[in-house]
Amino acid sequence: MADNYLEKKFEEYAAAKAGRRAPHRLSPAGNRQGVVEFKFPRRRVVVAVPDADAVIEAFCNAGCQVAFCGTDIDGGQAYAEAVGAQFNPVNEFCAETLCRAMSRVMKAWRDIEIVICTAGMAPAIISHWRTLRSALPMEPDYGRVVVIGSNTAEIPAIPNATVNAIVCRDIDNAVASACLFFALPECGAVSGQTISTL
Repeated sequence: MADNYLEKKFEEYAAAKAGRRAPHRLSPAGNRQGVVEFKFPRRRVVVAVPDADAVIEAFCNAGCQVAFCGTDIDGGQAYAEAVGAQFNPVNEFCAETLCRAMSRVMKAWRDIEIVICTAGMAPAIISHWRTLRSALPMEPDYGRVVVIGSNTAEIPAIPNATVNAIVCRDIDNAVASACLFFALPECGAVSGQTISTL
């Protein structure tokens, strides 16, 4: 009699379990399982890389204030309006014109916290960014530089800023995600690293 009772109870339990959905389980971080979310504070970002639409959109979608440089005035302005960024036209992608554009952005925004540039322009742009930030009345406490290039380049170290490189062939969503990762406040200890997407 006891065996039959247990069998019936187990069948009832199995039938009830099959009919109901599993409870919504949370991971230790409080997110749904399989989902990782990060809080990304609003930052001021300058993208000095040609054809970096995925990177620009990633930072705009994260809620950042984004400025980018480009040579196509009409297309750049239309794209900036579409994604909610600021377009800075330049005649060509050389260190001098990009530094002038960065100075205009710095004057308007008072600070630039994240700089994304190409490997060839990195030494000049980083040096100029550092000079602009040294003129601020307060010591900046946050700074990120992400260098995107087709090969590794000499990247200078900067106090109070992390500098990382992404080696790639094309600007795509993987590179945009890596840029966001390097710009996270939690990644302040990650500096001098090179990620290859080749």
